[in-house]
Formats: sequence, C-alpha cells, structure tokens
Amino acid sequence: MSDKEAVDRAVQRCIEEGILMEYLQRKRAEAVRMFLTEFDENTWRESMREEGREEQRAQTEAERRRAESERQRADLAEQRVKELEAKLAELGIVG
Repeated sequence: MSDKEAVDRAVQRCIEEGILMEYLQRKRAEAVRMFLTEFDENTWRESMREEGREEQRAQTEAERRRAESERQRADLAEQRVKELEAKLAELGIVG
C-alpha cells in the first residue's frame, strides 16, 4: 500500500469515527497533502487562521441576514401601527 493510500484510509477512518470529522470533510485533500509532506508549523498555523477567517465570514454573514430580517419585521410592524392609527383617527377614536 502506498503512503497516499495509507493516509487516505487513515483520514477516512478518522471521518467515520468522528475524529476531526468536520475539518477533514471540508479540507480532506489539504489534510492528506499535509500528512504526506514534512510537517510545517507555519503552514499549519496559516491554515488554521484561514479556517477561522472563513468561519468568521460565515458567522458575520448569518448575523447580517438576521439583522436585515429583524429590520424588515420592525418596518412592517411600524407600517401596521401607522395604518391602525390612521384607521382609529378616521373612526374618531384617537387623535
């Protein structure tokens, strides 16, 4: 069995056993390549930083979407209040 096959099988087993599963599923080729080359701590750290940046971007985008949704809901609620105030004014109940 070649080194690549051995590393690939080890990565697959890790995924199956839930060991670093999410990371290995997303970065499988990169992980195999890293195992097959001499470990370089600087490369590893940069890889971890980039993964953190990707996660932060995804989180920021999710927060932006939630904020936009809340803003739209608030705008709709404000519009409904104005419509009800106008209707009450027409009926002479308020204002």
